[in-house]
Amino acid sequence: MSSSQNIEHYGGPADNLPTLATALPPEQGQTTQSCPELFCMYHKSDGNICWQLITCQTLSTHMQSEHGVYEKPKDQSDQYAYCQWNHCWKRIGWHNIYRHLRECHLRHKRGVGHWWAPQSFYLSIRLSSLTSETSTL
Repeated sequence: MSSSQNIEHYGGPADNLPTLATALPPEQGQTTQSCPELFCMYHKSDGNICWQLITCQTLSTHMQSEHGVYEKPKDQSDQYAYCQWNHCWKRIGWHNIYRHLRECHLRHKRGVGHWWAPQSFYLSIRLSSLTSETSTL
């Protein structure tokens, strides 16, 4: 058989094969409308972890109201800060702080969407953290 023949192939013509884009489920792009809720593990001023549920969409509002963290223009004198997310402490430019939090900690990669561990992973971290906090009392 030649490839030019129009033969039935899995319920459709052989010359109308699916592309990779149509064979895979649609990706979640850069939009934050359907992002999963995850725990905020940023340290509060009292040293404890926040533990509020946030999404990529609510990140900036939450960080501003609860932690006083604002993105700043590149040209400000205090250009860098250390990320206070649990066990991170990376030196981050203030102009990239939300992108860092969204990509590294909320696991929303630009142009890809979420590559996240199940919520049970974060719950186990919270439970182990709470256990260690109560054992020190």
